[in-house]
Amino acid sequence: MATGTILLWPGAITLPDGTSGNAFCRAQVAKSTGTAPTNGPSLFFTELLFDPSTDQHCFFTFTLPSDYSSGGIINIDWKRASGTTAQNGIFKAAVAAVTPGATEVPNTKALNTVATTTTAAGTTSQALVTTAITLTMDSAAAGDMVTVMLGRDADNASDTLTVDAQVTDVNFTYTTT
Repeated sequence: MATGTILLWPGAITLPDGTSGNAFCRAQVAKSTGTAPTNGPSLFFTELLFDPSTDQHCFFTFTLPSDYSSGGIINIDWKRASGTTAQNGIFKAAVAAVTPGATEVPNTKALNTVATTTTAAGTTSQALVTTAITLTMDSAAAGDMVTVMLGRDADNASDTLTVDAQVTDVNFTYTTT
């Protein structure tokens, strides 16, 4: 058995509606401060910004590939907006899976168990760190429509990061058949 990876691109998120408990993160396009090469453009990338005081969320939806066997881990590459003091950020994630052709209806589905992970923010301003969250996969199988919620647990007392957490890359890894 090997490991498969699905890139969950920050530009392809679904945002919650903003009602109580459903705050959404913000997306921004960031430009590198590095010097552009001769005859080349500056470097740009998309970031998801998660607030330091309000729990914010986004959703990624995809179909589990035919080689999906088991497992599910969300790997989040992120950086702090500024600062260098030792602080922790807490991310959370959960899954909802719907089997096409079954009696499940996506509009009535709820998220499965929410898992959280605490990660120390880099002590170099804007240095990337990775948070891995093992998901409870909601009886997911190959071919299922899967929605993954990603959020920051900013109101948790152990989340001591006082600036935005800037997510640059998210991927889903799993065990293949």
